Amino acid sequence: MEIPGRRKKDGPSKTVMELFLYFLLYREEAFLCENVMEMLHVSERTLFRYVSDIREIFSESEIHHSGREGRSEFCTEGLIDSVELSIFPRGSHLNHLTRLIRLSQLLEEKEPWFFEEEDDDEPVAAAHYKELAEKARMRKYTLRTMQRDLREIKEASGLYDGYSS
Repeated sequence: MEIPGRRKKDGPSKTVMELFLYFLLYREEAFLCENVMEMLHVSERTLFRYVSDIREIFSESEIHHSGREGRSEFCTEGLIDSVELSIFPRGSHLNHLTRLIRLSQLLEEKEPWFFEEEDDDEPVAAAHYKELAEKARMRKYTLRTMQRDLREIKEASGLYDGYSS
């Protein structure tokens, strides 16, 4: 059902874009705002909102904005590897983003094959999804939710691969 007056959004969801920004900060430790704004087709204000959401999740590392020689960038001070496990007051979006980040860290550590080129001929078995959920200590994860989360992580990882190449 289409809502009158609303424009259908093309491209990745907010959660996927924030997860992509997390990958940039985690793996690159810095990124130029102009490059990311052009790639994601977002404004500077939107980019700042997304980074603000990421800031709320991490406890030990700090994300800074700097403008050097006319170039605006975000960079981290310290490693982004400890995710605060508390429930956030701003709602379920940050809980969902935290779950995706924890799951992506688990996959990177224990299942590196997930981030490689996928072979469409052999789909991953449902039992393997259940095993991943147990490793992530997310026992109440339904198969459908796990598949959605893995699809979002794969999409963000694809954006990162496109950005880094």
